Amino acid sequence: MSEGYKLVFKINGSEADLPPGAVNFSLRDSIWGIFPTGDLVLNDPSGLLKENGFMTDGLPVDIDLNFDGKLISSETVVKDFESRSNTAVGMMSGDLAMKLISKNYLAQTGGTGAFSGTISDVITKIGKNIGFSKTDMEATVGKKIWYQRGLLEGDFIEDVLLPNAMTGEATTPYCVFGTLDKDKTLFGKSVATLSKSAPSLKIMFSPRPNMDPASYNAIDIVPFTQGLSRMDLLKNTASGVSLEDLSEVVTDFAIGKGKFLGGSKLPILTKKAPVSTLYTGQAIKEDLKFLTARQIWALRTYIFTERLKITLPFNPGALSGKVIDLSYTVPGKTDNEYAKGLYYSGSWLVEGSAHHWIGAGKRAFSEIVVGRKMITPPEGSLLKGNYLAE
Repeated sequence: MSEGYKLVFKINGSEADLPPGAVNFSLRDSIWGIFPTGDLVLNDPSGLLKENGFMTDGLPVDIDLNFDGKLISSETVVKDFESRSNTAVGMMSGDLAMKLISKNYLAQTGGTGAFSGTISDVITKIGKNIGFSKTDMEATVGKKIWYQRGLLEGDFIEDVLLPNAMTGEATTPYCVFGTLDKDKTLFGKSVATLSKSAPSLKIMFSPRPNMDPASYNAIDIVPFTQGLSRMDLLKNTASGVSLEDLSEVVTDFAIGKGKFLGGSKLPILTKKAPVSTLYTGQAIKEDLKFLTARQIWALRTYIFTERLKITLPFNPGALSGKVIDLSYTVPGKTDNEYAKGLYYSGSWLVEGSAHHWIGAGKRAFSEIVVGRKMITPPEGSLLKGNYLAE
C-alpha cells in the first residue's frame, strides 16, 4: 500500500486480508439522510468471496482508512449487491459490488407506538434506541403526541417528524443526520444553526502554491445546481389548509427570507418576487401550530441558491453539517498577480460528503457538496447593483 495509508477491513467482526489494489469503495453522508451509506467493489477473480458468503444481506462490513493520523471509520452492513460479468470460463468470478448502509439501519425494529413531547426529544430517544452512541439535538418547538404507525424508525423520523419540526428561528428546515465521524453521533439542527457555526476547515483554490499554510488545497471546484430554479426561492407562498370542519385557513409565507452564510444579496436578477400557492393538506386545529414547519420543509429544495462540488485530498474531517471557509483567487491587475475573489470566497455549509478509495492507484480523496444562499458581489461586477437584496 502507498506510504501513509492504512486500510483495515473487518467482515463479520474478523479482519479480512484483502489486497488494497483489489478494493474500491466510497463512503457518504448528507444532512438530508439519517444513515451514512457506501459502495464497495471487490475483485473476486476466483469466485471464492461469493462462495464464502460475501453476498449476504446484513453482512457486517467495517472499514477504517487512516492516512497520517487522519481516520475515517464506518461500521456498515450489506444492504444490496450484484455480481458483475464473469471474467473466467466456468467460474463465478469478476467484481462483486455491494451497497452499504450504517449498521444502525438494522437496529430498527419498526412497529406501532406513540411518543409525547417535542420532536427533538422524540428523535433523541429514537436515536439511542437504534444504537447511535451520542445525540446532539437543537431544541424544537411545539409538543403533541406523535404516532408511529407501522413504520421503521428512520421512516417515522423522515416522513412524520421532520416535516413538523421547527426551531425558534422558524426560517430554515430541520435536519437529522448521522455522519462518518468516529463518535457515531446523530445530529438534529436547523440549516440556519448549522450555517452559523464557525468554519472547521479552510480551503484554498488557486493556481499559485498555497499562500496560507493553515488552509487545505482543493484539487478541483465545480459550480453546479441540482435542478433548482433560483426564482422559485423567492415565491411568496400562500398556503391553504382544509380543516375537519371544512373551513379553510390561509397563511402567507415568504420563503425568500432568512440571511445566513455571509453576504448581503441574492444572486437573482429581479425586482419583484413571484407568487404561488402551496396546498398543505387536511389538518385538525391542533396541527395548525405546525403549519409553518410544514411550509419550510416543503421548500427545502430551494434552501441554497449556490452549490459547489469540491474535490480534496483525503480529508475525513470534511463531513456533512460542517462549515468551510473558501478562499478562491482570481487574476490581478498584473501578470502573476492574484487577488481573493469575492463571489465564491467565504463560508459554505457542507451539504454532503463522499470519501473514496481507488484500489488501482492506491489513493484516497474526498468530495464535498457545499451550499449557501447569499453572495458578496465583487466591486467590478457589472450586475452588482441589480442583484436582489433582502
